[in-house]
Amino acid sequence: MPKAIAVLAGFPEIDLNSSGYEGWTGFDPLPGCTEDLKNMRKLLTGQKFDQVFVLTGRNLGSAEYILKVLEYQTSLLKAGDLFVFYFTGHGVQVSHPDRTEKDGFDDAICCFNRPLLDLELGNVWKKVSSDVRIVMLSDSCHSGTNAAILSKIASMQKDFMNSFTTTSVSSAYPRITSINIKAMLIHYGACADSDTSAAYDTGSPFTDAIYELCQGGKFPSNYPALCQAIIRKTQERGLPQIAQYNELGPTSSAAFNVFRSQKPFTIDFPREFLHIMHEEGHSQPYVPSYSSLEKDKTLRNTSREEQRATKEPSGTSEVLLRAKL
Repeated sequence: MPKAIAVLAGFPEIDLNSSGYEGWTGFDPLPGCTEDLKNMRKLLTGQKFDQVFVLTGRNLGSAEYILKVLEYQTSLLKAGDLFVFYFTGHGVQVSHPDRTEKDGFDDAICCFNRPLLDLELGNVWKKVSSDVRIVMLSDSCHSGTNAAILSKIASMQKDFMNSFTTTSVSSAYPRITSINIKAMLIHYGACADSDTSAAYDTGSPFTDAIYELCQGGKFPSNYPALCQAIIRKTQERGLPQIAQYNELGPTSSAAFNVFRSQKPFTIDFPREFLHIMHEEGHSQPYVPSYSSLEKDKTLRNTSREEQRATKEPSGTSEVLLRAKL
């Protein structure tokens, strides 16, 4: 059985006094992020994920620490394994006219101390082994392409939405190959890069839709169909935001065809479609420890006491990494 690991990050508040947000204003607290994290944690532990990491707060929410966790966790994955990265919080666009993005902006998620750019996330995904399955979900503003820098995405997203009511699900998704990665990555954004995403104290509509549709493995169809179902759910609430769906990596491969056709968050994967077969068994899942990161100057002030581990009665091993907000 393949291994399944999830990293969930969310920030009800960010540190506007940090150098990474110097001079920034207009970022109200998002108390609903806490409920979003609870729902996604419940969803994925219910799917029997091996490990679920929750990163939030000052000490565990720096962009540098999140990148360290993502890099280490994905470095342990083999072909067929499943990795989920979920984010809830503020999202921004940072002007970089010299970048390759068509609109001249880098899309970013707002970690506690600074924005984490799509370029930085793209550099993580480039290092992941062949045929590892990655699902990234970003419940934030300007999240349409924030998995990585994508220069050709806009027209493809438009084509996808134009086909929403007229084309079968199997042919309605865009196949994105403008970033060279070996892994298979499916990305959901709560809205287009130019738009904002709704957030309420009780939770965000994008995450609410995912939880309602997928809890207990009840969603009957595949990854592209999930995006369409999310759109319907948000439209039923009278919201203008349109969820976005992207694919990155070897999108024409047989393995990717199987991946996109699976029910969302399915852990099992047919071995015959993999380029690299699993060795028998897996090493123990990695629990990020501060001792392993203490050489990084940006992480030296993190307290070891702010980690705790719990296990679900079902046997799913869960690690919660939290700090006081």
